[in-house]
Amino acid sequence: MAEKILSAYERAVDDGLFNTDRAPAWAARDVGDLEARCAELERTRKGFETKAFPDDAIREEQVRWLNESVETLVSYVNDIWEKVQQEHDLLPFTQADQKHDELEAAA
Repeated sequence: MAEKILSAYERAVDDGLFNTDRAPAWAARDVGDLEARCAELERTRKGFETKAFPDDAIREEQVRWLNESVETLVSYVNDIWEKVQQEHDLLPFTQADQKHDELEAAA
């Protein structure tokens, strides 16, 4: 069985990108707002994937566009975390940052 390919939103969630437990209030608010937009786009993307459309090319185009839109919003969230890290010298914020730091320390 082929491994499931995660969407941009699913990868961000798995990486802990939207976890705001240790975030300043402004960052938690902004990340929360962006996550809500990502979740909306993800629901729409899944709708296109599961519903029958008369034209597969249109469906595929919409799915690709929605995933790219989420990727753009995820990059904005990454920008927020970078700003927080620079302003408060807090590392790491996400599980992905933690894994990266651990790999660098082991090298």
